[in-house]
Amino acid sequence: MKTKIALMGLLLFTWGCSDGVMPESGPSLSTTPPPPAEIVDFSADPLTIDNGGSVTLSWDVSNASKVEIVSSDTGNRFSYSTDKEFKGTTTIENLKETTTFILSAYPKEKVAEVAVEETPAAMVVGKAVTPTPSPEPTPTPAPVPTPEPTPAPAPAPTGEDGETTTPTTPETLPAVLPVQKSVTVTVRGAKQALSIERFYADADVGIETGNYSAEAGDTVVLQWSVVPAEAKITLTASTGEQPVVVDCTASTSEAMEDEGEVTSEYPAAGCATVVPSENTTYTLEAKLGDETVTETLSVSVDKEASAELTVNGVKDLSVSSYPQQIQLNWKVSPKNAKVTIVANPALSGAQLPQDADGYEGMISVTVTQDTTFSIAATVGGEASAVAQATVKSQMGGLDCSQFGAYAAISTPAFTGEAVKIAWSVPQAAASMFDTVRVVNSASEVTESAVATGFVEVPAKSGGYTVSFLSQNKDYCSKVVNVPVANITSVSKDKAVRVVSAGGKGVYVGTVQDGFADGVVKVVKYDPSASDMSIPFFETLQSFDKVTALLTERFMENVIQTYPVNAITMEPSNNKRLFVATTGGVFYQEGEGWKTLTPILLTEDEEEYSGSHPTCFGQTQSGNTKGKIVGMSQVCDMVATEDGKLIVANDGGVYTVDDVEKHIVNYKDSPWKGFEADNPLYGSVVNDIEVLKTGGKTLIFAAGSKGVYKSENGGSTWTAVSGGALNGTVYGVSAIDSQVPCASDSIVLFAATDTGVSVYQNGTWVSKPLPLPASATDKRVYNITTDTFGTVYVAAASGLYVSRDFGQSFVDATPAGDSRPVVRSVSVSYDGDPRKATADYSIYLATESGVMSAAIPGFKFQGGMSAMEATPMGCQPPAANASATASVTQ
Repeated sequence: MKTKIALMGLLLFTWGCSDGVMPESGPSLSTTPPPPAEIVDFSADPLTIDNGGSVTLSWDVSNASKVEIVSSDTGNRFSYSTDKEFKGTTTIENLKETTTFILSAYPKEKVAEVAVEETPAAMVVGKAVTPTPSPEPTPTPAPVPTPEPTPAPAPAPTGEDGETTTPTTPETLPAVLPVQKSVTVTVRGAKQALSIERFYADADVGIETGNYSAEAGDTVVLQWSVVPAEAKITLTASTGEQPVVVDCTASTSEAMEDEGEVTSEYPAAGCATVVPSENTTYTLEAKLGDETVTETLSVSVDKEASAELTVNGVKDLSVSSYPQQIQLNWKVSPKNAKVTIVANPALSGAQLPQDADGYEGMISVTVTQDTTFSIAATVGGEASAVAQATVKSQMGGLDCSQFGAYAAISTPAFTGEAVKIAWSVPQAAASMFDTVRVVNSASEVTESAVATGFVEVPAKSGGYTVSFLSQNKDYCSKVVNVPVANITSVSKDKAVRVVSAGGKGVYVGTVQDGFADGVVKVVKYDPSASDMSIPFFETLQSFDKVTALLTERFMENVIQTYPVNAITMEPSNNKRLFVATTGGVFYQEGEGWKTLTPILLTEDEEEYSGSHPTCFGQTQSGNTKGKIVGMSQVCDMVATEDGKLIVANDGGVYTVDDVEKHIVNYKDSPWKGFEADNPLYGSVVNDIEVLKTGGKTLIFAAGSKGVYKSENGGSTWTAVSGGALNGTVYGVSAIDSQVPCASDSIVLFAATDTGVSVYQNGTWVSKPLPLPASATDKRVYNITTDTFGTVYVAAASGLYVSRDFGQSFVDATPAGDSRPVVRSVSVSYDGDPRKATADYSIYLATESGVMSAAIPGFKFQGGMSAMEATPMGCQPPAANASATASVTQ
């Protein structure tokens, strides 16, 4: 799903028959109802006890012939049966685990047969669902001396109030059916062994050895975790420094310092900041009763002093004329040093740092004559390091305001990406210069002939100084700042989808190993992370008669895979979030979650192979004859502004025209997309993209049949053909490029098994990616575009970016020990960087964790004229000294 109109996948359901049509009612059998048994009360006191405690069960039952009570937990086995005491109590002692007790009340008379009224079945891709009997009985032996146990009936699924009825089938049922009610007693945890689970520092190096290093004045964050929580914790430093307890969730060490406090009591799991000025050993001690455990770590402090000072990125700057605005950059160590900068001769009105904090910084000043700048770093009142930089005029009378330099880039660059630094020289002065020199913040030099018009340099933070050379002397230097997105890891969650949260951060869908106790996780970043745990099994199981079909054993042992492939937010209701995983689509209602619709595959009489193709080239497992044989996955879904929900899954593309009506009554707005003439029905659809352009809304679908387009809200679909695009497509992105030289301004990008294909003017063209030599998997999972012509590609071999509407790509994979498998990418601005400053953010969902980068206050330096001089997708004219704004981005 893309940021232009958020799209995420959905797991769908048809009602009843294999053609997706819901029958009005099921068959009815004649009945002779028995006098109903009634459970007036069934309760436990207390509901929460300590480990090894006791609880009293109370019951009051009327019109019953027999009462049975059994426990659901094998670790606290209990059973009780009576045909005389229909109001009473019993006490269970030495409970060690949280336990559910189930009371069954049998009626006084038997019944020959029971009528069955068929309820709506789950929506099926394929054949109709036949509800099955209740789950198999749970053994119920007794834990302590109790009345002689009798065989317990199979516990039936429970509703919200604890009462249940036995699932019905279109067959004759047993003559005696009990009424049931359950109550759960929670047992607080048993005693844990005293242990320091972790104790480490957030410092420069040493995390593997426990020995860390830092500069004097650095803030170091100590983090620890001790069990059990009631242990008494002390944290001491060999220097006597008192660690400051802070909030571990603060986004920066500065924020931690602002919010921290000095205390003698430390939590069992927490963080503290320290600012060591010398080599220090920190000791964490945990006590519980007579038991004590300790761990230590050491931080060595580098006290070597240094100072660096540059003018426009160089030590000695030559300028063509005065007055001249220049930029001073400095960096000193240690970090707690005071910084003083002086100018000789003194500058009029300039506020240079004087005995100030700030080991690294920048300031812009104006010089009117040759000037020498000196910097001193002092510790304890004594100068520990000094440096100088100069500004000198070498060519009088030259008007440097007519020289220009800028970065030919519309979005922040990635570390190491090749960036074009372009310049312009007045025609009258072009013959005076033969070379342009570009120097980055690390003093790395790149030179080119003036007539070339640009050079490519690797993107680095700190900016570039562009100067024009005559007889190997620098003139008219210009500072070009290139915002660099340094992508770093923010979590270890295995992530498969990242989508915009409506301008308020992003949602990331994760995949956990196996059934994961029936809980799936979505993480929201804005930019701090907050987990959203969704009890999908509990929520899905409560949907109508799906309760009787789903069991934890089936979902854990057979289905096994529960990725959150699809997330979308309803544009007209920002509080309603839709999330999909294997077996169901859920929506947030207040603080809780409800099932929008489940999706099951069933086989009534035939054997089933046990698997079917699903999202992104994966295979979904299933069961065999007679029950649920598989669950469908939603690959992507999107909620539109007009209230429509569009769903891509491993059975096609389905839509509901009014999701609000569907939630109230599914018959008022049923699902569509199961029509026999729908070309996508029965295929795997991995991705959908919605594009508004020219007063109409286009929907694109990518999957096992290629790329399809709909211009009527998903009612009909046509293939997007025209050339070399075959096989499965994992993702699609669309953008209206508004290219004057193109007959069709709509550009499509398709993610395939072999890379990226671009569609424009009726033809698919394969575009190569600069894959590393080690790459064996060429698959592309997801493509995202922005309105500036930048294309972001999430691939099995990393991250790639194009800044010319997919005409060429560069490798933007974050540096690390291994290349991440990138499944999804999201890029957003909070404004238009062509017109004003805008905060930029990028998030990557990878199989090794979530990664992100943020650039605050980014503004495109070249301005509108530089961006629009050459339309995206057209061939640029040859650059020259007087017409350099035409350099293609």
